[in-house]
Amino acid sequence: MKTLISVDQFEVIRTSYKTKDAILIKNSLMPLIDVIYYTNYLEGKLRFHPLGFIYGKLHEFLNSEVFRIHIWNTTSKVQDPIMNIHNHFYDVNSFVFRGIVSNDLYKINELAVPTHSIYSGSYANESTRILTKTESNKNIQFEQRQIISKDNLYSIKKNEIHLGDNVNNEITITFVFSENPGNPNPLVFGPLDGEKIYTYHSNLVDQKTTNEIKHQIASA
Repeated sequence: MKTLISVDQFEVIRTSYKTKDAILIKNSLMPLIDVIYYTNYLEGKLRFHPLGFIYGKLHEFLNSEVFRIHIWNTTSKVQDPIMNIHNHFYDVNSFVFRGIVSNDLYKINELAVPTHSIYSGSYANESTRILTKTESNKNIQFEQRQIISKDNLYSIKKNEIHLGDNVNNEITITFVFSENPGNPNPLVFGPLDGEKIYTYHSNLVDQKTTNEIKHQIASA
């Protein structure tokens, strides 16, 4: 069994995502699944996200496109205050490998009374994110909820405002390909009466939890 997955294999994965073919994507992921289960490949790659899931960067391509894993399994706790409505720096393509995902879409109403303040994000270091309140306030309105089940792909354009989560607290694992980076103004929406600065932490996942995740992936 190989202890690493090659750059060429990540290129195969990227190509499959660009086709938007869920069956092709799943097939391209299987060599990676074997490496994750039979080796220590995930060690040192996974972090607890402030929004209550675990994430890890598995590969970064030369053009700054990125391949990640996201895991919801109750071991990562949401950090307050919750600022889970946002858009992205890149287009997101997420394949649901296990579980069910909800994806809520929002729109800005420039004519209505503001409901949220906009925060800008920065990183003090790899494990510390800082959100700073701007002078801009917006009204955001719920548009629709998408439910995405196992073995399906969904995409989020970088100009789309959304909130993502797993459904029914079920163990959920997604493999995420982020392409076309370059949104100059990614937005995070927070409370109108919020503080000027909030600090969030993304600490490394411990080895026991990493081993549990390997089995959760293998049993999908």
